[in-house]
Order: sequence, then C-alpha cells, then structure tokens
Amino acid sequence: MYKLSDLLNLEKSCNIHLTMVEFLVDEIDEEKNTRQRIVKDSDGRYFYHSMKDGEVTDCFEIYPHWKPVCNRIMFVYTPDGRHPREIEANLVSNRLFFRERAIPMEELIAGDKAEYNGNTVEFVDDETVRFNGNAVQVVVDHEYTYKLLKNKIRAIDGARGLFHFLDGIAEEGKFMAVPFFSTAFDAIAEMYGKEKIA
Repeated sequence: MYKLSDLLNLEKSCNIHLTMVEFLVDEIDEEKNTRQRIVKDSDGRYFYHSMKDGEVTDCFEIYPHWKPVCNRIMFVYTPDGRHPREIEANLVSNRLFFRERAIPMEELIAGDKAEYNGNTVEFVDDETVRFNGNAVQVVVDHEYTYKLLKNKIRAIDGARGLFHFLDGIAEEGKFMAVPFFSTAFDAIAEMYGKEKIA
C-alpha cells in the first residue's frame, strides 16, 4: 500500500524519449486521434504518456502500487498533492482505466475542501464540517454512512468519514457527468448549505 507522501516526489511534467523506454501499454483511439501509454525507463521508473493529434498532452511519473493479477498493474499518482488517482493497466487488452480517489481519511487536514454541483464542503475537525460556510456538527455513528438530523449529522467515522465520502463524489464529478451517490452530496448540501435566516 502507498501513502500520499510517496507520491509527492513523482515528476509532474516529464520529457521522455520513447525510443529509450519499454512499452507496457500503448492504447490508440483512431477516432479521437489519441494515444495513451504506460512506459518504463531503464532506471525502473514508470510514466504515463499521452498524445493527441501527434502532440504530447501529458507526461508524468506514476507509482506501481499493486498487481491484482498477472496481466494487470495498478499505478497511482497525485495531480494536486492531496488526491490520489489510479490507473489500471491491462497488459493483455492494451487498455487503461482511470479511477479518482478521495483524500485518504488519515491525511485529512483542517481546511480541505470538496466542491460538487455548486456546493462546497470543508473539513474543519473530527466533529465539524462546513457546507457552503455553515458549520455542522457530525457525530460518530456505527450504522449509517450518513443520517441527516435537524441540527447535526450522524456518520460512520464522524466528520472524517463524511468528508471522505463526499470528497469521493466530488472527485468522480470531475470526470463523470453524474457520479455515484451524487444525490447524497446534493441532499446534504440542500439541508445544511443554505443561507441561515436570522
């Protein structure tokens, strides 16, 4: 297993020579005129390399964190230093699959924010989150992912667990039109994120 700190020193913008590397996956989409690759250099470092219309669009270092079966390797990187992203490389089908991940619960710090559908949730501490600036108490519950009450929320792992759950939705929302459980983010923001009436 990796820690977020393992990913911070990976190169974010690389310039590699494709003649000097080993190709693990080379996925081509002729309709979109794109090409995505996972390559390994002579030092044993791995890189994601993508092109569109013959021009390089991305090239960054990735970290191999596990091999679920012999023909697949899971790589991970962080584009922002807080959120890990995974790339599953299928060595047989020559395909890449991407997954967005929430900030790991143990890595959460006060001030971490997630935005989805015009609403913002902020991690304050182990007992509080803010929705659109409104502070809400979150109580640890061992039964519900979240349970909305009038003046507080009950959630597995308290405020950390709730923020982690919502951050995962927000991260998926960056790449999917309708992320899984997006209605949960909307419902919680609707109940606790409206402007308070004096």
